[in-house]
Amino acid sequence: MLKTVFTLALAAFFAVAAGTAGAQNLPIAEIPAALHPGFDHLLGLTARGAEFVPEKIAGVLDFAAAPQDPKRLLRADKRKGTTSAFYQFDLHTDLEQVLRLAFNPEIPAHALMPSSVRMTRWVEIEGGESRLAGLADALKNSAGAPLVVRGVEHEEITPNLSTGTYFSYDLKRAMVLWRYQGRPVLISISRQADRSSVGKQGLVLGRDNDWDYFYSGIDGVTRMGLGWVRSYMYDSFSILVFQQLGDSVRVAGFKWLSAGSLKLNLVNEHHIHEGLVRYARDLREVLESSKLPLPAEVSRVLGEISKLAPDQLRERYRRHLDDLARRHGSDSALTRDKFADLLHDPNWVLQLPRESLEADLVLGYMKCLLGRTCLFPEALR
Repeated sequence: MLKTVFTLALAAFFAVAAGTAGAQNLPIAEIPAALHPGFDHLLGLTARGAEFVPEKIAGVLDFAAAPQDPKRLLRADKRKGTTSAFYQFDLHTDLEQVLRLAFNPEIPAHALMPSSVRMTRWVEIEGGESRLAGLADALKNSAGAPLVVRGVEHEEITPNLSTGTYFSYDLKRAMVLWRYQGRPVLISISRQADRSSVGKQGLVLGRDNDWDYFYSGIDGVTRMGLGWVRSYMYDSFSILVFQQLGDSVRVAGFKWLSAGSLKLNLVNEHHIHEGLVRYARDLREVLESSKLPLPAEVSRVLGEISKLAPDQLRERYRRHLDDLARRHGSDSALTRDKFADLLHDPNWVLQLPRESLEADLVLGYMKCLLGRTCLFPEALR
């Protein structure tokens, strides 16, 4: 009973926190129900052997291409008890550039969305990595049959802006590439394979778009008094539609999410909308940057991280932690004993898995490539 009361308090906290989001005053409107069968068909493509029927999603593509009212927060159906939201934005680049950077197995996907995802790695790609790597080349010859690439991806997200909690989970993925009414289209689809790992305590340090995050590895919710709460992402689905429209790419994101504690979904539409806005902001900054090198050079620079000897990797990660302590040492959350002890413990880095160290260095290297304050100038040599 006591835990139920505390969980309801957590739900109230989520509701208050959502009031600080940029979408707080947007009236909520429904996405037409006529699109629901198209969503069903697309999400079903993550299953091995599922057949893609373009005619079944024409309504989804037309809706995604048409300008939607940014003064409304659109939501779809409550799929399997989830909450949903929609967001649309334009990228001032072409679809080939999107494919060569954001769907390239030699460039970690989290390098393109640093405020949203800490770490991604492919567990499986049907047909091997060449299938994913060939999307950009296939675009030039996409007048024929649609190309469908499936796989399983492991993902760990950045700390939630409201609670500081971060999760990891596997996603069943599908990418569909072809031409619709003469224009190139890519659809990226994901559905969560199972319940996430238990939420862990993290921190967003400074402004979110500073890309400074701290990951403690400690179970629980970061907010004071809620460290005991065991939270999970129960389910999630997403459909991202990229369509070349003239000199830009229109991106439409449909997202469904269920997360919380004691099997209660504590997510509302504003939380999801805020997450989509974070994703759009980062993707724009990276893909539209005049400072970003060609994809081959991005791949080369980031690929050097995996070649670092263990001692080199830990030295650079220690440099990263020292920099966080120097710039955010007065942050009230970071000064809590449990976080401060980890931050200044030289042995803590020795216990962290290589995958986590590499993921956080990717973010540091991307700051260098984009002309932000660079902690690792040797990365550009």
